[in-house]
Amino acid sequence: MIGISINGLESQGMKATFKHFPGIGQVVNNTHHFLAELELSVSELNKHDWLPFKQIVENSDAIIMLSHVILTKVDRVNPVSFSYKVVKNIIRDAWQFKGVLISDYLTMGAADSHGLCNSSVNALNAGIDLLLISYNYEKIYDAMFCVNRAFENGALRSDMLVLRQKRLAQGLQFYRSHPTSAH
Repeated sequence: MIGISINGLESQGMKATFKHFPGIGQVVNNTHHFLAELELSVSELNKHDWLPFKQIVENSDAIIMLSHVILTKVDRVNPVSFSYKVVKNIIRDAWQFKGVLISDYLTMGAADSHGLCNSSVNALNAGIDLLLISYNYEKIYDAMFCVNRAFENGALRSDMLVLRQKRLAQGLQFYRSHPTSAH
């Protein structure tokens, strides 16, 4: 089913994006407003919740959106959207995902409670490629200021910047090779 969805979207010039990693079906709180935790082990997640995401990683270069759920058995402090332990250690290293990762929007309650600057910089340092900010558009400038300041102060990991540039350039190749897409 995932392959059919990806093929259908991409045949029409639209890049597929799958969300919300790590799977939020068993999450009680709504991350739009509150912090939310998922208290499943990596082993449990591998058996169920992560199966569709692993299919994506193994069979496509679709974009994956990460939610602001805290995986308590991996990182008790940071939501997956800016958890180095989840993004770098699991998705990037263990799964070898080389595609584009995008955060859910950083002005949601679960992310905003960590502060926009902290969330933005930590997400980029963890290996997220695109930061989503919506509904509160003036916050884009705040996030840009924070990221720029972190870059100037050497707080952004240079190795992540180089890899991000490669992933985003590769992602743009999709649109160059699909002239029917509206971009």
